[in-house]
Amino acid sequence: MAEAFRSRHPEIPRSTEGELPESKIFDLLSSVGNGEHKALELILMREGVIYSQSAMWHEVMNHQMDECGWEMDRGLPFKHCRGSLAPIGLVTREALRLDGTAWGYEITQYGLRTGVPFAGALLKWSYEHPEHSLYKMFGVTMSTSVKDEETLEKKRAQETRYKLLWEIATNPSNRIRITDVSNALNELPSLISEHVRSFSKAGVVSYEGVPQGKPVSYFRLKQNVLDQDTKPYRPYNSGKSIPIRVYNLITRSLQQEPSKYVSIGEIADRLIIEFPEYEDLNKKELNVVITVSLSSFERQGHVERQKFKNDFHSEITLLDEKREGITSLITVIDKFKNGDRHTIEEGRKFAQRVVNDSSLF
Repeated sequence: MAEAFRSRHPEIPRSTEGELPESKIFDLLSSVGNGEHKALELILMREGVIYSQSAMWHEVMNHQMDECGWEMDRGLPFKHCRGSLAPIGLVTREALRLDGTAWGYEITQYGLRTGVPFAGALLKWSYEHPEHSLYKMFGVTMSTSVKDEETLEKKRAQETRYKLLWEIATNPSNRIRITDVSNALNELPSLISEHVRSFSKAGVVSYEGVPQGKPVSYFRLKQNVLDQDTKPYRPYNSGKSIPIRVYNLITRSLQQEPSKYVSIGEIADRLIIEFPEYEDLNKKELNVVITVSLSSFERQGHVERQKFKNDFHSEITLLDEKREGITSLITVIDKFKNGDRHTIEEGRKFAQRVVNDSSLF
């Protein structure tokens, strides 16, 4: 690796002991915390060795078992060094020849003392929670641009996602709205909703929401109706047969999905499908009759109403089976930020364990 010809670049001063500023944690999340693959690449780098593109690729490949589990482009690890690890000082670019025709990357002291334990701590979490992955938590690279006069500020997705997870996991009621998170993080509701939808697809949270202008009143049967422990239904007297049909439709629909709320518009659409003669009615008139009927059912204690408020109407709930994993992830990151010696040492030990065990790698 031609170490005799190295031309050393000065390292960027970084905090390596004690409490880390939040900005450094978000730097680490955006470099090695947003994917197991990048964390693995960093912990493989040995002190005092300059890795060329080929050497870096061989290092990763040689640490896998005979049946390779991770095939990759030869330039991928090198690309990660250039685009993710070098900008925050975990590695530094070094010349392999004085004429500059060959160069590579070397891990820095900041990378060894801070980057490797951080990567190891997150890999340990990933290993202990196989139902999750670092990529699904922090790997999506959505960002928002906020224009303030002539300045354009871009915020990293990893910072937003960490803060979003923290807000969801620490909410006492386990129910929080997009607008609440948006206000807490000072972020656009549209950006928060995109991240929440991503978490929902990953099976971390359940999410219900509608944009402004869409129906904001939803109804479902009350538990006593589902248990058939209620008084007989008293029809709303409108001179039409719609109310009892509405009630029967709600009953059939919600007994199949008892925890789900449905909107007035959904009920109207289902009513028209079952009874095509209502298609000739004015949609607004049909919605009014359904609304009056549902209000009557609500007064009688047969249905309950859920109303979303503010500019974006939504509800985010952390799934019970995911709570332990998400809480432990936030705890690991928080302890690392606070300089917890045990967390740092555990991360360092697990990183070394992964390096020495190809099956674990």
